[in-house]
Amino acid sequence: MYFHSAISRQALGTYNTHNEYLNYWLSFGLLGFIILLAVLLIFLYRAIKRKDVLYISLMILLLCTFLTENWLSVQHGVLFFAGFGSLFFIQEKSGLKGV
Repeated sequence: MYFHSAISRQALGTYNTHNEYLNYWLSFGLLGFIILLAVLLIFLYRAIKRKDVLYISLMILLLCTFLTENWLSVQHGVLFFAGFGSLFFIQEKSGLKGV
């Protein structure tokens, strides 16, 4: 791809791996991939520890969706992940439980 862009004198195009895990590995290296997995596993651990079915369902949905799409590469995916992930993560501290 780099050789082709050098010959055609055009910038490298973006790539869509259709896999968030692979995309993080390619974009940020092994450290970025490990950080992504750590964040996801921390969220999943808290969901299972609290036995919150909705939070567990959200995490399973995200883990499965990340296998087929690059959600964190687009704005609506980041907003969804950050918004709902944060709401569920701080649920105990804010007193939102049982709403």
